Amino acid sequence: MRPDQIALVINSFELLPSVFDRVADKFYDHLFDLEPALYPRLKNDRAELRRQFTLALQVFKKLAQPEEFKTGVQQLSYTLARLGIEKWHYTVFRVALLWALEEGLGRNFNYETKLAWSEACYHLINALRQMAGRAETVALGTPNLPIPEVKRGGWLFF
Repeated sequence: MRPDQIALVINSFELLPSVFDRVADKFYDHLFDLEPALYPRLKNDRAELRRQFTLALQVFKKLAQPEEFKTGVQQLSYTLARLGIEKWHYTVFRVALLWALEEGLGRNFNYETKLAWSEACYHLINALRQMAGRAETVALGTPNLPIPEVKRGGWLFF
């Protein structure tokens, strides 16, 4: 990711507190509309879902610090593996997140910000996919596997 895109993603967090619950609710509503099979895998307690959403979004705040980003990816990957989330679900999460951010932030989610978030999602998804097999192993009890380097391969837009 380019530094200006990282800055756009991180700076957009300043806009989230006032609309956070709305964005989180829209994210999960849209996620379950897109992929109903995820509904039973995730707890239906909205407070717990918002907590998980917060933890997932925290990884994006670490984009400018590669080592912290890797640690965040590792933790998120373990959580997703424990929930039974599969690699192909990551793209559904991305679509739901971008839609929820656009709905929640409105005009503040302009083309450049959407592009930056799309790139950040791609970056995160690529890292999660590389980590997925290891996370499943760790979720089953083998700790401390190294996190692979994230390789940039192309654009994903919807």
